[in-house]
Amino acid sequence: DGKTGTITNNPRCVLVDSQNRVWAGLRERAMLCYDNGQWIRYGTNEGFPEVVTYCMAETEDGTIWAGSWNEGLYYFQNGRFKPLTKRDGLSDNAILTLFAGRERFLWAGTQSGGLNRVGPKKLSVYHVLEGNSEVQLRTLAQTTNGDLWLGTYGQGIYQWDRESFESVQDARVRAHLLVEAMTSARDGSLWWGAGPALYRRKDGKVLEY
Repeated sequence: DGKTGTITNNPRCVLVDSQNRVWAGLRERAMLCYDNGQWIRYGTNEGFPEVVTYCMAETEDGTIWAGSWNEGLYYFQNGRFKPLTKRDGLSDNAILTLFAGRERFLWAGTQSGGLNRVGPKKLSVYHVLEGNSEVQLRTLAQTTNGDLWLGTYGQGIYQWDRESFESVQDARVRAHLLVEAMTSARDGSLWWGAGPALYRRKDGKVLEY
């Protein structure tokens, strides 16, 4: 709302970028950016379609990325959003989680197409499971040793050590396999929320809170 400075359409995700701009991905119709005291709306005229924005991230080069429910990725460049979809090599257009990794890589977790790594000049696809089945990726994090961690819908967490995926489960983890949130800490530990519990993993040991 340009007069009151309020958002009248519920945001699905929010990002504060390196320039201290606030980006709000609405559930439909637009992307908003709060810059220099005013809201700027990006819609179909600026390349952003009427899609549900599920997640956002900023890579090291300052590019703003938005993941949509059924239209793939969109990145902000020169005042417009540009698409990156299955036609460009993505494994799935349903993007559920984004993580800005090191060396300008963007990791995109999908509903049924595994994990996509988008680099400056290359797009790679990694499948967590073999065969026709695949996990639904809900959240991503990277620990200080460089390992990437994947939180899934109903199948717990996986660790990727740059070569293979390994399911990480003990008796406590198996009790709550729907992982909705995940982050890493400076001490090298991994934290995630699943069910009614908060978990912490460090040096191979899991604690439950």
